[in-house]
Amino acid sequence: MLPGVAVQQTNRHHYSAPALLPHLLLLRFLSRFPISSLLGATSGLGALRESSAAKEDPDPDSKTSEINFPQGENTMSTGSRIGNVVAERLLDMIFRQKIEAGSKLPSAETISKVTGVSIVSTREAIKNLESIGLVEIKHGKGIFVTSGGPIVDEILEARKVMECQNAEMAASKIEDWEVESLRSLLMAMYEEIAIKDDRAFINLDHEFHLIIARAAGNRFLYRAFCNARSLLLYQQSQVNSYPGNIEVAAGQHKQIIEALAQRSPQGARLAMSIHLDEAMRVWKEMFSDLGLHSKARHAAGATARA
Repeated sequence: MLPGVAVQQTNRHHYSAPALLPHLLLLRFLSRFPISSLLGATSGLGALRESSAAKEDPDPDSKTSEINFPQGENTMSTGSRIGNVVAERLLDMIFRQKIEAGSKLPSAETISKVTGVSIVSTREAIKNLESIGLVEIKHGKGIFVTSGGPIVDEILEARKVMECQNAEMAASKIEDWEVESLRSLLMAMYEEIAIKDDRAFINLDHEFHLIIARAAGNRFLYRAFCNARSLLLYQQSQVNSYPGNIEVAAGQHKQIIEALAQRSPQGARLAMSIHLDEAMRVWKEMFSDLGLHSKARHAAGATARA
């Protein structure tokens, strides 16, 4: 987790604007690191195969999927936690249907060894994916991609519900220094747009939404936001890589800030809704060639009815 805005603190009123400045400067520095070459890496890839599959799973028909990871990849991911290398790579392969539903993944130990990510961070990444329903850990058998887990439309809908509510609540609770923090982030975003640094923009974009989630003052919603961190970072990295989207996103961020500064709950909700509707449109367009939405929703519905 980036140190910006001290996100682990539950008492948000403990911090002041001067205390926040060093964190924002550090965030600017960290955002210069590449967003994990994992999302399109084509060199130095190693095929992973569970070496102990027969011992862990008595079912001879259960096969472990071959998952390609950058070997020894210690490049900083879209966030400060190196475990995101694992989570984002798996997310990318699941959403692009490179891993079929029901497929068995390599063990955490195998993934850790090949990627160079610590076993603790690897297990944390896998648990994170389990918490949002994308993988299932079956004790004594292994890790499996869920067949009835959340799909693209459902994930986008859930994000909109959560973030629009955060924006509405934040409008009546946000403090002046937090508004100024958002404005500072927006200025930094425009600087990154000017030098065409999309990677740095994505980190700033995520921090922007994180500040609003914390300012909303609801620990349960904030925790839900943090639990979905890997997923949100992955989505933001994909959407913001779309040509021209970061300029649009920055303009929408400005509208959100103005609504928060005016302490307008409905205005903040509307501005956030417009922003996320555009993100949903871009996301669906990017994945439309895979036919994820209609097929996945039908499959999930059938699973739910069963």
